[in-house]
Amino acid sequence: MVWQCILVGMAIGVIAELVARILHVWIFRHWSLALLNIVLLYGVVMGGLASLIRPLGVVGVFGTAVLIGSIGELANLQFLHFWKFPDGRSDGSGARAAMIVVISLLWGAVPLMVSEVQRGLRQASVRATMQDPVEYLDARERTLLEKQEGLQQRLHEIESRLQALRTRRERELYKSRPRQTHPAHRDGREG
Repeated sequence: MVWQCILVGMAIGVIAELVARILHVWIFRHWSLALLNIVLLYGVVMGGLASLIRPLGVVGVFGTAVLIGSIGELANLQFLHFWKFPDGRSDGSGARAAMIVVISLLWGAVPLMVSEVQRGLRQASVRATMQDPVEYLDARERTLLEKQEGLQQRLHEIESRLQALRTRRERELYKSRPRQTHPAHRDGREG
């Protein structure tokens, strides 16, 4: 699934870079830098983030992508200079800062778009390979059963950790209790 997300991210990168070039939103110093941006940032980084939506959640992935996008945009503006904005504004202007914020938010949307496109492609692929609706429903049931099994394994892991925690707590409570001695041993008499 990760490689599919990377490919979808690269496809989105190609579209975004073509639109930016046609509209003259930004211009790369060299075509190889645009290619590097498509493969690494859109594909590997944003595609990789898209594959982490289930464990990190949508907000976590969006926030991480915004942060990465912001760092990339600011690094380019300050010292990398891989691309430039041909609008004639100073790099220190408020308009440039606003543009960086908007672009960073758009970076946050990239892994979410990758995830949705990849999911749509997967569903279309499943539907295309199955002529019979019963086959589709059987495949869907198998997918849900696999997810259920994964959740049950995770629940078992959590229950084991919880039991270990309770056992440790009981040991600590036992250690902290004052030791009681038999009344005959307290006054020096035995038995």
